[in-house]
Amino acid sequence: MHNLLLFLKRYNSFFVFLFLEIVCAFLIVKYNHFQRTQFLSSSGVLTAGVLNAKNNVTDYFSLKQQNQILSEQNALLLEQINNNKKDIPEQEMLFIPEPEIMTPKKYEFIPAKIIDKSTLKLHNYLTINKGSEDGIYPQMGVVGPKSIAGIVHKVSKNYATVMSVLHKQTHISAKIKKNNHFGSLTWDGKNEFIVQLNDVPNNVPVQKGDSIITSGFSDFFPEDILIGKVESVSRLPGSNFHSIEVELATVFRNLSQVYIINFKDYKEIKALENATLNE
Repeated sequence: MHNLLLFLKRYNSFFVFLFLEIVCAFLIVKYNHFQRTQFLSSSGVLTAGVLNAKNNVTDYFSLKQQNQILSEQNALLLEQINNNKKDIPEQEMLFIPEPEIMTPKKYEFIPAKIIDKSTLKLHNYLTINKGSEDGIYPQMGVVGPKSIAGIVHKVSKNYATVMSVLHKQTHISAKIKKNNHFGSLTWDGKNEFIVQLNDVPNNVPVQKGDSIITSGFSDFFPEDILIGKVESVSRLPGSNFHSIEVELATVFRNLSQVYIINFKDYKEIKALENATLNE
């Protein structure tokens, strides 16, 4: 307190001057129309700037919540597309049927966040923040915002690992969109952006830029999900099959959000297939 009193005593002239300046400014603004208008205009700009800065800060800290909302909305859109695309005429794709007349859902898309991943190994995995508590189990297909991402490998209560498309042991049924000829998609471990489409005969027309999509002949992915585009085509010496390089639509090093596909008929189909094999 003593130091404060000494400070005020030493600079009392300055504080008196400052007080008188404020009083003069107040009187000028109050009794002069032009100055009052300018002051209100300037204060409005200042207030708007402060509010804008506040909103920017608020928006920044709400990004996580907004991203979660967008992920859930995207999952719903993926469900609508994959559950209804064969039942709705193309010209009416924007129309969503009422729940009571919709066909039963075959696919559910569960949003998840990648919390760890590798891209430069021969056997790459993703770790996601959803597990058995969220209905995740092994052998579920996983897609990103643009394309397929992998297949669920192991599951704990709250987390799961996903065998990436960039894994030497991954085999996914795929087809050429323009002619529906299908083959097996694998990765040779050389380039994180390129995979290989195998078992396509030489007599099948294929050219650079052709879209490669899922065939639907698997328990992992619905039909017609984008995989990528043909980067190059060549003939294998002494073979009856093309050598096809496919550029992935998913850039795994940038991938942070995925959707796990719950195929509702998976267990029923598997039980039927196992019973047939055991005959």
